[in-house]
Amino acid sequence: MLCGSPRMKKSNSNVLLDYLEDMLKQEKEIPDNKEEQPECTDEIKRYDTESFVPDEIKGSDALVIACPLYMDGIPARFMSVMEDILNSSIDVSQKDCRVYLIINCGYYNPQVCKTAISLFRTWCEDCGFILSTAVAVGAGPFVKLFTISQGMLAPVGDSLNHLADDIKNLNCSGVMLTKPRIHQRIYIFLTHMGWRHVAKSNKLDMKSLKIKYTNT
Repeated sequence: MLCGSPRMKKSNSNVLLDYLEDMLKQEKEIPDNKEEQPECTDEIKRYDTESFVPDEIKGSDALVIACPLYMDGIPARFMSVMEDILNSSIDVSQKDCRVYLIINCGYYNPQVCKTAISLFRTWCEDCGFILSTAVAVGAGPFVKLFTISQGMLAPVGDSLNHLADDIKNLNCSGVMLTKPRIHQRIYIFLTHMGWRHVAKSNKLDMKSLKIKYTNT
């Protein structure tokens, strides 16, 4: 598991990986009338952009990446990690390592993550990886405020459970879009409240935020 957020342990991406790791560690019940499917049995290892080295991919069944959406794309710090993996001496073409992706954004609609997912898909093709399942999470800041899989975050929890099953069985589900069960207007209102709180903590008021600065 690789957290691609510059904020690392304090990030929403890391919180989503925490939830996903708990789901991966849960025992999967298999119906009596079905044969057991082959699963990813490797131990789970966690890295961030500072601790990860490309050699860690060797022998892995799957690479799980979580990162935030930055300017409709990928954070520059994590792109350097992607370049290191691409330029490494690992023979990935024979491994067919599967990549599972979580992209979270501050926007309400997760559709805005599609461009970043396309960038990851191109990178996977260049590396010889297989982009199996990508989960785009809208209203990402809410994952820290409520319990996953319950209440308004139930849709996000369902998508992460689906992703966990795909990772266990090395399956592919394409792109899944999800967001908390909350009205867009309420989310925007609460987001504005959050930004006002941040501004106040930095000794700024609403009047100073509305000042238009021009080059002279």
